[in-house]
Amino acid sequence: MRQAEEASVWTALAKKFANLEPEVITAEGVDFNISRPCTVIGGRNGTGKSRVLQSLRAELGERAILIDLHAICEQALNVLRTQGDIEDLKDEAGLMQLPAQRIEDVERIVGRKYERVGWYGLDVVPGDILVADRFKWGTDQTVIPYFEATYRNVDYGSLSMGLGELSTHLLFWILQQYEQTNELIILMDEPDAYLPPVAASALVSRLLNLCKDRARGWRIILTTHSADLIADALEQDAFVLLERDAQGTTFATHSANDPTIANVLLARPPVRSILYVEDESAFHLTRALADGLGPRGAAGLSIVWGKGYGYMLELRKHLPTSRSPIAYALVFDGDQRANALIPVPLDGHWPAIFLPSTSDPDSLFVSAHDPAVLATRLGKTTEEVARVIETFEGRDAHDWVNGVADAFDRGVVLSTLASLWVENNAQLASQFQGELRSALPFTP
Repeated sequence: MRQAEEASVWTALAKKFANLEPEVITAEGVDFNISRPCTVIGGRNGTGKSRVLQSLRAELGERAILIDLHAICEQALNVLRTQGDIEDLKDEAGLMQLPAQRIEDVERIVGRKYERVGWYGLDVVPGDILVADRFKWGTDQTVIPYFEATYRNVDYGSLSMGLGELSTHLLFWILQQYEQTNELIILMDEPDAYLPPVAASALVSRLLNLCKDRARGWRIILTTHSADLIADALEQDAFVLLERDAQGTTFATHSANDPTIANVLLARPPVRSILYVEDESAFHLTRALADGLGPRGAAGLSIVWGKGYGYMLELRKHLPTSRSPIAYALVFDGDQRANALIPVPLDGHWPAIFLPSTSDPDSLFVSAHDPAVLATRLGKTTEEVARVIETFEGRDAHDWVNGVADAFDRGVVLSTLASLWVENNAQLASQFQGELRSALPFTP
């Protein structure tokens, strides 16, 4: 499974589950549609994420398993440390036969290409009956997992593994115990907690691919603090934010209802790319177009506007070289395409691109205006907005936009007009977004 497949597995699963009837389960007062292939739960510490998973497990019964890697790793290590005869236990258990895909999954997440991997299910019964019950994996027999690996000619086992590596082996070992179970809802409490940030998205993509291969499908509900994983879930409308009100009651907001809900959890990313545009209208149009790149594509992107294209021509001469840690691009209005003073390919300089069409942003805004939508966004009546728009009929596009914007909330009017144009011109918007990705090396 290559990285390109990892990125597309969300879409493939969404198609597979598209015809399922919604099935809503309520846990701790929060509704979850468990017919979705994956739901990612986020929230600050103390908002009840773990408690919600435990409640879901109680509601779902044998249809679900709850995997708390923190506790299971600690308990498995405690049991293994008390065993003096691991070699004998390994011989008795025998080496598990692993699909090559499982080994590849672990290697991708851990970031190691092993020379050898060995998994065992040891017949050990812990003295604590509660611990013993946690290692039964849907059967009556207690089985303690033990792992071995060889990497760069060094042999080592579970007791010598870092927690990130151990937890990854353990997670896929647990799922292997349910290999013959077609329908399963997997509840996971922060499965990426021991992993570096770069591995979180790969972990979930690999898990989702495992779900996709099941005849009737597995589904995943997990909690996380990973910014990358939250960004992935936002792009798929698969994120749920848990919060607590003043009375201590847990409540949830789904990203499908509010795409900005994760902002309270995600730190503002460092600026990695800067776009220079001609004016305020160009700023709002470029912002609306860049939003189409998704939360991750638009992260770290800053847009700066000035006065006309002249300052951009001079600015281009003084921007840092291509070795700069920040990428730059000049975004000229569409009506400047024929301007001979704007050489787009310029050796030794950052690229220049044009906004969609051959018109300036103000003209595009006039063509896209919708009094009813503007009224809704502004909290006004359609008649009130229509009267103002009628006042500026016949003016040139620049005066029309400024007049309508100044009559209400300028920022809201401009951003709404920009969004409307993008929504109504999907093909041109997509073409611009492709050019933007090509121009900026940091834009996925």
